[in-house]
Amino acid sequence: MEHAAYYEHAVGADPDAALRRRQLDNPREMARLRGVVEAIPADARRVLDVGCGAGIALSLLARARPEVAATGLELSARAADTGRRLFGVDIVQGSAAALPFADDAFDVVLATELLEHLPHGIYDAARRELARVAPRAIITVPFRERRAQVQCPACGCRFNPFYHLRSFDDADLAGLLPGMRRADLHITWTRGFFPGIRAARRLKAALGHPPPLPRETLCPQCGFHRPPAAGDGPEPKRPARRLLYAAMARIPRPRRPRWARAAYARG
Repeated sequence: MEHAAYYEHAVGADPDAALRRRQLDNPREMARLRGVVEAIPADARRVLDVGCGAGIALSLLARARPEVAATGLELSARAADTGRRLFGVDIVQGSAAALPFADDAFDVVLATELLEHLPHGIYDAARRELARVAPRAIITVPFRERRAQVQCPACGCRFNPFYHLRSFDDADLAGLLPGMRRADLHITWTRGFFPGIRAARRLKAALGHPPPLPRETLCPQCGFHRPPAAGDGPEPKRPARRLLYAAMARIPRPRRPRWARAAYARG
């Protein structure tokens, strides 16, 4: 499936409900986006958010700092229209590989959860473009992610359910943007897996039984997806499963790094 078409497609009858479920009603996701907004330097007056989706970070920035002129760039016309309608933010449709802005048109450029999705070629062009349009940048990406795979039941394609094509470690982030030095690095931590769980999943996948395709996940090769659940909401959990999850949540687990937020400055 062509890259733009993959992100233009929206599975489910109610994209607004999906946006609320995945981001607006997700405390951890909103806390990470607020952290990005708070990391924007106080003297910044022009900010560009590349790959802004529906513009949630832009709306948070507008409320916190109305003096900032903020612009978003988004590949998906559907996501850009949603952002304009729900939040009234300024979103330009375009590609991160060819930003339609002049050199140093902004004080700061943001790219939150963008770079891990970009195919080879587009990824390298986007890194150059981010470094071109502003002298400072704030990037968030998965950190030391061990990318799980699911298998499409229609064509057999195996892929990451979040369409992550790469992960990042400290060395990757150190030289991420051409001509820029990394000025700061913040790691978001989460609870790790139970001992043996990841090994069991790897063994099961190696034996030819990868995890099933989640609902609302689109196969990037053939476009297959499972129908959304009734009411376009999450699948209901049985009482016994809810009790099991509640008990498991109380068991101590080691922490693991999940996301990195890196700040860059030219020079």
